[in-house]
Formats: sequence, C-alpha cells, structure tokens
Amino acid sequence: MKNLSEIILSELSDPAMGIVSVTDVEVTVDLRVARVYFTVMGGGRALEKQINTVKGMGKFLRVKLASRVQLKYMPEIKLFYDETPRKAQRIETIIAKLKREGSLEQSGNE
Repeated sequence: MKNLSEIILSELSDPAMGIVSVTDVEVTVDLRVARVYFTVMGGGRALEKQINTVKGMGKFLRVKLASRVQLKYMPEIKLFYDETPRKAQRIETIIAKLKREGSLEQSGNE
C-alpha cells in the first residue's frame, strides 16, 4: 500500500486531479488481483471525472509498481472509489444539524 501511495502521490501530481489517497488494498490469495480503494478530494462534475481518471490508471500503476516491488506475479490492479469518507461526512453533518435543532436531545430522552 505504501509503494502504491507513493506512486500515486508522485505520478498524479496534477493540480487539476486534486488529492488522491489510497484507503485500502485487498490482494487475492493467489496474488493475481489487487483491489485498491481510493478517495479523491473534490466535488460535483470534477469529482466524477477524477474518479474515472484514477480508475483508468490500473495498468499504468501496475507497471510502475513492478519496477519497485519484486514479485513472481504482479497483481492486476483494480481501482474502486471508496465512498466511506464522504458518507461519514454526510452522517456527521446530519447529526450536527439535528443537535442544532434540538431533535437529537429530545429523541434521546424518551
């Protein structure tokens, strides 16, 4: 995960791309496929474009990773957008709004 994060940080340094972070990597038992989960800072239409750009970089990242890591088989890299941080932020926003409105305290006292 560290090598992959470093490659993304150095190779995807385009300001238009925004910040790309690797959140998790799952490798199959036979080491043939690596599922890489990532997040992108951004929003709106730009976010969708950023996600699609990163998803299309699997082969490029595989070649770069192969030059850094010595493995018998270099796994195929499949990239998935991780919505967990965005969903967590939405939940925090809803909870904060409910607290401001007093709805959360009232339902907790019943």
